[in-house]
Amino acid sequence: MGYKAAIFDLEGTLIHTTFGCISRIVSQAFQDFGVKVSDEEIRNFWFSHKREELVKKILKIEDPEIFWKVYRKYDVLDLRRQHTNAYHDADFISEIRRRGLKTGIVTGSPRYTISLATEILGKGSFDAVIRTHISEGIKEKPDPHGILECLKTLGISNKEAIFVGNGDEDILAARAAGVFDVLIERGEHDLIKETPSLKIKSLYELRDLLGL
Repeated sequence: MGYKAAIFDLEGTLIHTTFGCISRIVSQAFQDFGVKVSDEEIRNFWFSHKREELVKKILKIEDPEIFWKVYRKYDVLDLRRQHTNAYHDADFISEIRRRGLKTGIVTGSPRYTISLATEILGKGSFDAVIRTHISEGIKEKPDPHGILECLKTLGISNKEAIFVGNGDEDILAARAAGVFDVLIERGEHDLIKETPSLKIKSLYELRDLLGL
């Protein structure tokens, strides 16, 4: 049975935010608490799926929402719009759709980042967009909840889709959902500890897997 859909993570997979912008956002938020963070700590914070634990550890607080309220003052749409672009191979989404496959996004990114991504990647590029966040009633990765909801929206089974992401949480969520997991290495971090079913450096490498 061939695949009928490709589901993607968003940031670090389809779109890219410059490290300068990331550094500015994260460092300003921590500075409000009187804490200076290193580039390594910023990368760990941005690319790890254990942000809540990192916030608690760095700030020595029990409730991370105290930090997120401050963080949201700096991570704003106008700044992101200036420093966020699609990866060069993101046009592969159009190729997938031309061949009749469905496409989806499962991401924990803020709503404005999702909106910006659809501007960049093209409105109507995805048949389903699922935001994994408590406010949406969807558990965050590595929980499979978001991927399972995406499959339901697309009207396909877990064996008919692949999931492509750039972090451990993506691999784990896909496996838990029974979906074929693919890790794309963008060269932005080395925090991967899980071994994916397939590792790629470009979305174009998916052509054989998807039968295109």
